[in-house]
Amino acid sequence: ALRISPDNLPLRTMLAGALFDLARFDEALAEYREACRLAPTDGPLRLRLAECYHALHNDPPAQVILEELLEADELPPARLLLAKVTLRLGDGKAAKR
Repeated sequence: ALRISPDNLPLRTMLAGALFDLARFDEALAEYREACRLAPTDGPLRLRLAECYHALHNDPPAQVILEELLEADELPPARLLLAKVTLRLGDGKAAKR
C-alpha cells in the first residue's frame, strides 16, 4: 500500500508502530524517520522516533529530539524517556532534572 501512496502518513505510522512492537527497530526507525519528514512538527510522532533510537541504544539523537520536544511542548513521556537516555549516557545529574 505504501508503494501506491508513499505519503500516506497514517499508514506509514501504523507500519512503524507494528515494526516497533515486533522489535524490528531498524525498520521502524526508517519508517518513523520518513513519517517525521512528512509531519516534522508532530510531537508524538517525534517521540516515537526518539523511542526507536533509544531502543537501538543510539541515545545521542534521541536526546536531541527529546530536548527539542520538551523545549517546545513539555510532553511528559518525553521527559521520562529523556531521563532514561541521559542515565544511559552517564549523566545522572541531568536525569534527575
